[in-house]
Amino acid sequence: MWTKTFLLPYQFKRVGWALLIPSLALGLAYLIWEPTPAFLDWTVFSLASEDGIFEGRKFFTWVENNVYDELVSLLLIISAGMVAFSVARQEDEFVQRIRLESLVWATYVNYGILLLAIVLVYGFPFFWVIVVNMFTLLLFFVVRFHWIMHRAQKQMAHEE
Repeated sequence: MWTKTFLLPYQFKRVGWALLIPSLALGLAYLIWEPTPAFLDWTVFSLASEDGIFEGRKFFTWVENNVYDELVSLLLIISAGMVAFSVARQEDEFVQRIRLESLVWATYVNYGILLLAIVLVYGFPFFWVIVVNMFTLLLFFVVRFHWIMHRAQKQMAHEE
């Protein structure tokens, strides 16, 4: 059941972590080696595609494509979203404040890095910056939120 803050139930967090770790490994594998397993060569519907930069533009058609990167991208976004937007075990005002501050912080960092990349990275490498940037907002949020929560729990344990 959705809470009034539109967060997912806590159970989604566990599933999200179970999917996020392998999807990060698969994503890194794609960035490093660009694997294209033959069993993922599928015929897929495409709104727009092209054979080259200026040739073979196609709209609303079926194309042959290795869907490794699409599947990993979907898995990364869905799993990181489940981890990021599931309620904490004890969701209260403190946790909501940390959640909001972490989201704002992640947005600043994500777009700060993007601004630097716009000024300092050119050509095809900039394409890879944009691709990675699709995922970093959620990942920055997840890392910061859980780091701050961990520190807060540690501090509360010291006070007891």
